[in-house]
Amino acid sequence: RGLIPRRVAVTGAQGLCPYGFKAGDAFNIDQQGGLSAPLCRTAVEALERATSTSSGDSKLSTSCKCPLRDRHLTFSLDLDRVSRA
Repeated sequence: RGLIPRRVAVTGAQGLCPYGFKAGDAFNIDQQGGLSAPLCRTAVEALERATSTSSGDSKLSTSCKCPLRDRHLTFSLDLDRVSRA
């Protein structure tokens, strides 16, 4: 069994995200991993890393640093437990 995020909220932001994300924004992830908002590769990798190393908590947080400039986002994730085939 694994965990997938169902709702991701931006809880902190330093600098302007090139994708326009700011603290208070949120997006959803469906069962197939589809996003309701576009994300950069760095943010997707941070979310994947957080869910793959989760200890089973239903909520967790992670962050990413933009490779373009000194920008930083912090995310809070609500997780669902799913079975992996």
